[in-house]
Amino acid sequence: ILRHYVSLLSKLPRQAYYTLSGRHHTDLKRHISSMSAINDDEMLAQIELSEYLKTNSNSYDPKFAIVGCLPPDETGIAIFTLRQILTLPCSVDAFSPVRSSAYHLRNAVDVHKSTRGATKLHPMNSLLPLAELRDYDCIIFVVGNSEHNIESLRWMEIVSKYYPDMRIICYLHDPHCHNVAQHTKLLDSNEYLQYLEKLYLKKLPVGDAGGLEGWRAHNIAIDAGILGARIIAQMGATEILVNSSEAVRLVRADLRDSKWADTRITSLFHPVFEREPHVDSARASAKRTGKLRVGTFGGPSPAKRTELVLDAAAVLRKQGVDVEVVVAGYGAISYLENQFVFRVPEWVVGMEPRTERELQMAMVDCDVAVQLRLQNLGESSGIIPLLIGIGVPTIVSPVGAFKEYAEAVRFFDGDSPEQLAQLIAGDNTALSGHMAKYAEEHSIGKFQERFCELALDSSKAAEGGDRNV
Repeated sequence: ILRHYVSLLSKLPRQAYYTLSGRHHTDLKRHISSMSAINDDEMLAQIELSEYLKTNSNSYDPKFAIVGCLPPDETGIAIFTLRQILTLPCSVDAFSPVRSSAYHLRNAVDVHKSTRGATKLHPMNSLLPLAELRDYDCIIFVVGNSEHNIESLRWMEIVSKYYPDMRIICYLHDPHCHNVAQHTKLLDSNEYLQYLEKLYLKKLPVGDAGGLEGWRAHNIAIDAGILGARIIAQMGATEILVNSSEAVRLVRADLRDSKWADTRITSLFHPVFEREPHVDSARASAKRTGKLRVGTFGGPSPAKRTELVLDAAAVLRKQGVDVEVVVAGYGAISYLENQFVFRVPEWVVGMEPRTERELQMAMVDCDVAVQLRLQNLGESSGIIPLLIGIGVPTIVSPVGAFKEYAEAVRFFDGDSPEQLAQLIAGDNTALSGHMAKYAEEHSIGKFQERFCELALDSSKAAEGGDRNV
């Protein structure tokens, strides 16, 4: 008991700092906004169900449903899911949490226009009643590791309890899913580690998690060889879909020696989407000023080795090369201000694109991109196929799923800014043909065909085992 109270007291200074710095104020505003959006979701669901029961049209007959977050959520998963729904070649019911009525209705109109009415977008609260009214072959829940995916994971568990015989596929973009799992379970760091201990039958240093700093608990779990895929199976997934053979290996290892060890895992690939309007013409007409423009995309962090990219650029500048670095992604500006103590040099540009078009236009002006990873967590990265599709030579770490980009990228393995600088300044023109070939073989059209084949092929689902499609 004394140890418990000492642990609580030790957290007070940290929590006081969070409160004084405004972090909890931001959480409160987010909570209020979320509660307001929940009311919108419930209202739209009631209106929709009433309309459905009134008309009961037989002309619209979706065979499966897809559930995931959509914009205005500022995450790659939301953008990916919307672009996928807009180009699905088969009739589908799509569900997403309503963050804003205006955004949801705009997305619904875009889906209707793009699919000519073959796919309809519904508020999340319509999922249970429509699952009762429809005879879905399966329901696919799209899950990433950010907080935007909490509702998808939570509803997956709810559906599995209401419909225990339902074929439930979790499209898991991040095999390392501790962040979304902890938030969905509503556990603090110590509670989450205790939960993992029981689930994985492993002893973890529970008392070292450090209050509400979830990343500490996640690192402890990862160091113990726990990625979190077993949580996905426990929460109702009968199958797991991932983007690479490396992710299959990691998820299979995570499920080993558990009652979910035989869960079917299927590998697709991360598709190369069509470019946004005017991106191709902007790439073709981009004026080269003699300056070497290097881009690194996605939220900057030690895990993505952003500092190493900046150090390599600094090496090139000392060598007399006119280099400009674009750091584009969520939190990029505050990251750079902290990195350079509010004196960001003129050759470093921070950007936080809010739309897919803004992101692609930022890529267009780059001569080379650098996308590194410190460790292998199985993610395939939607940024790299996007860069390949636009035609930007890209340097990546030879870890995990990144190896599957093969000849379409350059590989860098090491910690030397000098060696990375040499690779950045090297001749990358030979990549053009390989990038074009990769983009053709991994087009969104081919991806969608295989995705729908998987969703509708319930006979092969019963066979079990891993496979690539």
